[in-house]
Amino acid sequence: MDLLVNELTSLGECNWKPVLKISDMQIGEKYKLCGIKAVQTHKYGRKIVVETDTHSIFLPERFSKAYSDAKIKEIVGSINRMALIFLGEVNIGKKNSLLKISFTDA
Repeated sequence: MDLLVNELTSLGECNWKPVLKISDMQIGEKYKLCGIKAVQTHKYGRKIVVETDTHSIFLPERFSKAYSDAKIKEIVGSINRMALIFLGEVNIGKKNSLLKISFTDA
């Protein structure tokens, strides 16, 4: 019951975590994860968001396409044992690049 009260209070008080862009993460640093969810945005549609204790991080579009809501629910129980690492950008030509990330044990 306390967890529910805390969640409702947090929403009511607008206590949202600031968004951290993957490109603003430190290359090679582990960011311990504590949550994952799918969200629906007005501008970009369905996106996958992982959370640290202090930030929300939107994963690249390829994750939104690859992971269904059912798969996200499977991951929820083990996400707190994982960390996200930004490995840098990969040039794919014509001034385009992809953000390379890795998941590892926290």
